[in-house]
Amino acid sequence: MKRLNFVQGSPEWKAARRKFKTASEASIVAAMSKNVSRDELLHMKATGSEQEFSEWFEKNILDKGHAVEAAARPFSEKLIAKKFGLDEDDAMLFPVTCIDDTEAYLASCDGLTDDGLIGWECKQWNAEKAAAVNSGLIPDCDKWQVAQQLMVTGAKHWLYTVSDGTEEGSAHVWVTPDMFDFDFLVAIWKQFEADLKNYQAPEVKPQAVADEVTALPAITMTATGQVAVVDNFAVFEAGLTAFLHNQLIREPKTDNDFATLDKQIKALKSAEDALNAAGDSVLAQVQAVDTAMKRKDSLSALVRENRLMAEKLLKAEKERRRMEIMQAATASVEAYVFDLNDEVGIRIPMPSLGLAGAMKGKKTIASLQSAANDEAARAKIESRQMADNVKENVQILGSMCSAEIKGLLFPDLESLATKPANDFKAIAQGRVIQHEQQLREREEAARRQAEAEAQAKAEAEAQAKAEAETKATEQQPAPALADIPLTTGTAIKAKTQPRTLGDALTHFGMQKNLGDQDIQELLDIVAHYTNLNAKAA
Repeated sequence: MKRLNFVQGSPEWKAARRKFKTASEASIVAAMSKNVSRDELLHMKATGSEQEFSEWFEKNILDKGHAVEAAARPFSEKLIAKKFGLDEDDAMLFPVTCIDDTEAYLASCDGLTDDGLIGWECKQWNAEKAAAVNSGLIPDCDKWQVAQQLMVTGAKHWLYTVSDGTEEGSAHVWVTPDMFDFDFLVAIWKQFEADLKNYQAPEVKPQAVADEVTALPAITMTATGQVAVVDNFAVFEAGLTAFLHNQLIREPKTDNDFATLDKQIKALKSAEDALNAAGDSVLAQVQAVDTAMKRKDSLSALVRENRLMAEKLLKAEKERRRMEIMQAATASVEAYVFDLNDEVGIRIPMPSLGLAGAMKGKKTIASLQSAANDEAARAKIESRQMADNVKENVQILGSMCSAEIKGLLFPDLESLATKPANDFKAIAQGRVIQHEQQLREREEAARRQAEAEAQAKAEAEAQAKAEAETKATEQQPAPALADIPLTTGTAIKAKTQPRTLGDALTHFGMQKNLGDQDIQELLDIVAHYTNLNAKAA
């Protein structure tokens, strides 16, 4: 990191902040801030009005925060010293503003130790934030601010504090870099930059103010004079009571009971009609009352009918506008993903869009639009990360094998390429290694088969040659013994072993002390029969 020698809050510091992606805006960019919406920040950046916001924010938020921060610093330093076994000087926290090595991201830290290894962020006490801290988490609204502070400074540990300025009224949580996805942080800023580049300020419309509605005339309805009604209701009521208690059949059983009950029902209906007629007669006799009541009923029905119609119209129009916003946000994400598909050359899945949940509870068109824009931006960031991951995986695969092998071994590349790079690399290497092993095994099998075939061919040729020589030998007539030249006895004796049949017979004769004439006769006899057998064969 590179430290900037600006006092936090100074004009130079404020000017520098406008040149970088600041940590204090990271949660807004991630659409997690409860003070400013992502849409509002886009508008301020695009129109240059963020300076006015910064002045308001500094006056209403930062000034109070600085007082709490100053009060919380000493006991936060003690906490650091105790955790890491440091002395007071090494545990001291200094306000630091710094940028990363790429000079794109800026972090204004409430505190950083001199060696830069330990950082601190302090927020004013808030019950909701304190609940998150006590459960071991940084509140979502501050999470990406701390993440950017860690990324920019390169610190190894970070202390997040919510405090009312007293040690008893403070809560702390420790975090480390491995608890944050810095790739996502870069992705949300990249998407914000793209949205800012293409930003078009919405048409400025005056704040919605309902037109004055002329109140309907107040309803007045009074009766003047004295109206006297003479009736025999007391007598009728006594007779009706006696009839209901003593005569009305409530559990008919016989045919006579059913017939009687039918007449009793008709009697009751007649009495009901008579009562209504009596009332109408009285009202009609008081003409003004009768006319007013009828007119009142007519006007009431007219008012109610038009009220219900207006309520339905308002509800339908709000729903139509809500659907228009949802459809536009969905179309925006779909178009973005379509462009990413062209960029990476592989279709990536559509991200999940929780527009209904994001827009739930929003009452105004502006708040509905802002919620939809934030959710669409989140989905685009997710898709951008997926596209970058796919591109990396495709590059990994290209370094491993040719296009031909890729088509052969990875028919499921579209789904496989969406896996994390390490997982993809392991799977790809496994398939390539297995393929190469199979190739070597096939080559070895082919070599062995060729050798076996060559050996079999050589053996077959040798066997054929031997068979041919044997056949040729068998076809030649055996030589007659008479044609075998005789050797003298002296020559035979000189031989250590007989080499022909003639030699053997001569040798035999000499051993038996036969004379040369006897031996010749023996040879002639053997030759005679041998030649006969040969001719016969």
